[in-house]
Amino acid sequence: MRVLHIMRKPASRDLSELKVGYDLQHFKALSTLLEENHVLLQSKDGRRHTVKLGRLHVHLSPNLATTLLDAILIAARCHLIVALNPFAAGLIAIAAGWVTRRPVLISVHGYVFDVSYAQWMLRRFVCLRSKLIRVNSRAVRRMLSSWGVDEDKMRLVSDRVDLSMFRPDVDCSKVKEGLGLKWPTLLYVGSLIELKGVETLLRALPLVKRRFPDAKLVLVGDGPLRRRLEELAGELGVEDSVVFVGQVEHRVVPEFMAASTLLVHPSLSESLG
Repeated sequence: MRVLHIMRKPASRDLSELKVGYDLQHFKALSTLLEENHVLLQSKDGRRHTVKLGRLHVHLSPNLATTLLDAILIAARCHLIVALNPFAAGLIAIAAGWVTRRPVLISVHGYVFDVSYAQWMLRRFVCLRSKLIRVNSRAVRRMLSSWGVDEDKMRLVSDRVDLSMFRPDVDCSKVKEGLGLKWPTLLYVGSLIELKGVETLLRALPLVKRRFPDAKLVLVGDGPLRRRLEELAGELGVEDSVVFVGQVEHRVVPEFMAASTLLVHPSLSESLG
């Protein structure tokens, strides 16, 4: 079976962006079950590229127009189209599926609520036109049902955890020594965007330090709010107690978790309800 996955994620030719999270590992694993696994991404340098890793073919396309064209050309030789969100990728998948007469599966694993009515209608349209929808929680399934999407076409596939990586006995000595971590250490892992509530977490740190003066907050991840959060840490007088690690490879995340006292997830909205 040949499958086309569509993501609107910017990537460079060395695919370094896919190595930060679990995307590359995930697509490689899927490739072992397929004849061919094609992944269509947004090109960072504005040029077309194709990177072949065995059965995994990663295609980088410069813009929306070329992405749609590439999606149609690649889908014509595939059996299934998968869009990893119901937004731009979903609309491209629906259009490519209509042209090539290929079934479309949409993955919905969360939702941003501060969207316009037109954006909401577009996402609803994508879900209604798809053949199947993968949801990662009952909360997302209820949300789509409220949109008028037929529950019979939804499949609940929960998010997974690789227990071979995330273990309590992970060696975290390098992280502890490198960052000079003491007890207690608060850890956040994720994007530095408004929806994740990191600013609220940062504003709470002075309250924590009143009781635990040695407390440190470690932020693993990056995003458009990073500069603002760095400035806020200075305004709050806790800049020496906050560590901005930035993006790290997925395989290193368990070391940060093992080195922390508490994992904090201050997100304002999550797909688990």
